[in-house]
Amino acid sequence: MTAVTEDGEKYLVGPVCERADDCLHNRVLVAFSWNKAKAYALWVKVPTALPEDKTPSRHADYRWLGSPDEGIQAMLTEQLKSEPGWY
Repeated sequence: MTAVTEDGEKYLVGPVCERADDCLHNRVLVAFSWNKAKAYALWVKVPTALPEDKTPSRHADYRWLGSPDEGIQAMLTEQLKSEPGWY
């Protein structure tokens, strides 16, 4: 988890995986406001049958949780793009 500032507010942001050995296929990127009053998430699912030479970002299913505004969505999307193996 890392501290990130968005629109003047601090958030604790990081990934959560269903299984530690398979974070590519089912993960949630969460953002908690510093005072823990708000929580947002981006749930990302990639088909398990995806060939290794295919780009996971093009085949992923994205779902927003917690009704994040555009700034929070951009923050969580950037967090996803910075993760190893995501392209």
